[in-house]
Amino acid sequence: MIRKIALFGSTGLLGKPVTHALHEAGFVLTALVRNCQIVLRIITTICLILSVAFSCKQKEVTQPDPDETDYEETDSTTTDLKDAFELQDDWDYQSLYGIYLHESNTKGFTAILEILPDGNDLTFSLSVKQSGCNGQADGVIGMAIHTKTEYAGFFDNPECRMEFLFNLTQQSVRLEEVGFCRLHERGCNFNGVYIKKQ
Repeated sequence: MIRKIALFGSTGLLGKPVTHALHEAGFVLTALVRNCQIVLRIITTICLILSVAFSCKQKEVTQPDPDETDYEETDSTTTDLKDAFELQDDWDYQSLYGIYLHESNTKGFTAILEILPDGNDLTFSLSVKQSGCNGQADGVIGMAIHTKTEYAGFFDNPECRMEFLFNLTQQSVRLEEVGFCRLHERGCNFNGVYIKKQ
């Protein structure tokens, strides 16, 4: 039986649970990724968790036998690695709601993004207009990544896949089409940084 698998999109919305399930099943995985920054964040988090877990194990091994030494017992808790990856379903997205304007809005080019609540995810409405090119998209952003300064989510539609990276400190959204998009005419795109309107 084949025990080695190469995964495309292992950091994506669907790729994460598939990657986890295959790893739990004992497969050797090779992850092929497009965005190295996301992978670096994940690897950093995993290394930190493993170093804490290893540190706790070292302390347990080096502690003397309680029957041989007289010392005061203290309550210690260990972190289960599975708990570190549990999904949180109560993220506060209120600061993300609103209207965002493309950083390059000028006479003859307009791109507007509106973000609204949708349970544990977000909905969006997006339009771009420029001479000879118009586009419109709307749908649900599946939120997948949460750090102190950034949230990331994905719009997974066969007509146009998009990645949304919310910068919490700058109140902006970097939007990037992933592959070919059929929701706008040729000659324009939805890509770019959108800044929240005050």
